[in-house]
Amino acid sequence: MFPDPLPAPPLGLFRLGPFELTPRLRLGTLGVDTNVFYTPVDRTTDLSASARPGLEIALPIRRSFRLIGEGWVDVVYFAKTTSQRQVNGGGRGRAEWNSPGLLAGVERSYTKRFFRPSYELNDRVSEGVWRTAVDLELRGRLGVRTAARLNRYEPEAGQVYSGADVRRNLARDEDRLELGLGYRITQKTSLFVEGDHQRDRFLENEARDADSNRVYGGLEVVSPTRVSGRLEAGARSFRPLSSLYSSIWVAYGKADLTYRFGPRTAVTVGYLRDLNYTVFDSVGRTPTYVTESYSLSIDKGLGGGFNVVASGGYSETQTDGPVVIETSDGTVTEERRDRSWSGGLNIGYTFRSRLRLGVGAVYNDRYSNYSDFGVDGLLLGASLTLNPN
Repeated sequence: MFPDPLPAPPLGLFRLGPFELTPRLRLGTLGVDTNVFYTPVDRTTDLSASARPGLEIALPIRRSFRLIGEGWVDVVYFAKTTSQRQVNGGGRGRAEWNSPGLLAGVERSYTKRFFRPSYELNDRVSEGVWRTAVDLELRGRLGVRTAARLNRYEPEAGQVYSGADVRRNLARDEDRLELGLGYRITQKTSLFVEGDHQRDRFLENEARDADSNRVYGGLEVVSPTRVSGRLEAGARSFRPLSSLYSSIWVAYGKADLTYRFGPRTAVTVGYLRDLNYTVFDSVGRTPTYVTESYSLSIDKGLGGGFNVVASGGYSETQTDGPVVIETSDGTVTEERRDRSWSGGLNIGYTFRSRLRLGVGAVYNDRYSNYSDFGVDGLLLGASLTLNPN
């Protein structure tokens, strides 16, 4: 954000008149899913596949100014489980000025997705997301960044999970204003302090409306060698508007750091601690849960175009007080606590530096104080990824 940016990649892989075209493709994972519905018992095993083809079109107007349009399609296929088959997608448009001293942009996008929003839900849900963003960054030894982000989340009606109405409890407008100052220590490294104001307004459940603020600082490094990434830590104030709930403070932190041990080995660590809205009806202090997650991945080049990626993760989630959940034993009202581990291994071969074919496995295991939510599952298969950048 605040250090000198890396050289910009080429606008596109192909040129068509004044336009720069960048195709994108991900096929994965084609294989076996041993727990399609994430159930603790009576598991469903099925052959599955997913694909995400897309195309980005850039139109350079001047050396620093360009227009960008992008569209994509998401396809999820299961051989026997027809209820999980989906075709979704989205698109975005952006106008951007990117020069050594200034980055400014305005963007609008829409995505229709079929996914698990969080560890709280074992079921996939269907949701549309509208996003509008305006961002401005003044670069220099002392940098300034500001952004406004307007998001609307609209789960489809009629989706109920363990007694919770997904649309009623999660459909909302999330408006966020960000402001940050950064001081460049070296050409690659900056210190920064930032803050935001977030306004959540629910479409069908006004009792969940709230305002919140994050205040945090940290370190950012932009470099193609050795250490790169961003580390930030601070606190968040969450203030519900309804008298049903109370105001709270929670610790906030986020990290995404990569260390390269040479051209063939990279280690990436990640961390996140923040609060989110729970899908369940809450009788606690706030209708939220806190999640804390850790991740580690190692990418090792084996030579001749081959590489292996090993990854692992751990997370904890805990609701802020009791929530109402319909279980196989009846309706229960108590705090929910979950712990989850994941691990994966993928071996692949890259063709012409952009197209990668991989085979691997991903295993997830989750424990919960609600027996209905303690699940594990293994996904085996192959993937194909076109990475043009």
